[in-house]
Amino acid sequence: MRVTNMMMMKSMNYNLEKNLSNMNDMYTQMSTGKSFQAASEDPVNASKSVLYTSYLTEIEQYQANAADATSRLSVTESSIGNLQEVLEQSRELTVQAANETLSEDDRLVVLAEVEELQEQLFEISNATYAGDSVFGGYNVTEAPFEVNGDDLLTYNGSALCLTGPYPETMSDIDIISLYNIYETDQITSELSDQNMVYNVGDNSQVDVNIEGQELFGAGENSVFAVMEKLRMALEGDTSYKTINNETTPPTVIEQELDISSLIEELDDCLDDVRSTKAEVGARKSYVEMTSNRLSQDYYTYTALLSSNEDVDIAEVSMNLANAEAVYSASLASGAKIIMPSLVDFIR
Repeated sequence: MRVTNMMMMKSMNYNLEKNLSNMNDMYTQMSTGKSFQAASEDPVNASKSVLYTSYLTEIEQYQANAADATSRLSVTESSIGNLQEVLEQSRELTVQAANETLSEDDRLVVLAEVEELQEQLFEISNATYAGDSVFGGYNVTEAPFEVNGDDLLTYNGSALCLTGPYPETMSDIDIISLYNIYETDQITSELSDQNMVYNVGDNSQVDVNIEGQELFGAGENSVFAVMEKLRMALEGDTSYKTINNETTPPTVIEQELDISSLIEELDDCLDDVRSTKAEVGARKSYVEMTSNRLSQDYYTYTALLSSNEDVDIAEVSMNLANAEAVYSASLASGAKIIMPSLVDFIR
């Protein structure tokens, strides 16, 4: 077969373009650190990279959820710890006040301390995390615990302790009238039904909130009611009134107020608070363990993604040097091919 100059020129151009393209690929790999730039270059590994990247995105979202859940539970746990301290101090003061040898001045000092603890209790009940109410359930924008115009403690607008206690000086008629107004808008259960659930894994969820009535209780045995009975007793009241709503119509009952019996009621409140605190601590530990697992998964998939698409810089450097040498040799060979002129062929 006769080899013409045109054939040699086309072959030279083809090889030059191929060697230049190969060298450009090496330059691109060196500058990006990636073995391929488009899915068409390596469809199999490209599909793996998409899968690994998707996993990493999910893990990052779960990690963000876990971090927020941990912070929220930490604030909740801290607030419950503060509540526990208030109740423990209140119990100590109750034991002190139950001493029959307590003087009138000492009783007034204890009363002032209890009133201060009541204010702290109210502040704790409206604790916030990043501007959101901690114990308000789905109500995160407003303070859940308030005292309304009728001097009733409310939780998210509903009466928390409508059945009492009421001071012994308040008439039965006024008590029944007040009860009738709020009868259909009162909290009668401590069960929580406004759970804020965070997804911290494919099959991992955690409840990050404790509702106010779940922690503080509702009715005449709630934390607020027991503290109010303690204040009444220290002011010298010997009885208080409650409403029996199991009768039709509801009736007012006068209860004996003995400061010594309040010690047992405070103990019951403390037991409930400690139990809730332990539950929150268990949730927090679960989230922390899940967060550690997510960190390990993130490292694993990052390593897989890197192994799938990252290049070995040392190997690419060597290949680049080789590609540059081949391209330079191609140029030198091409220069020799195109050196002859028309004069060389007309001799």
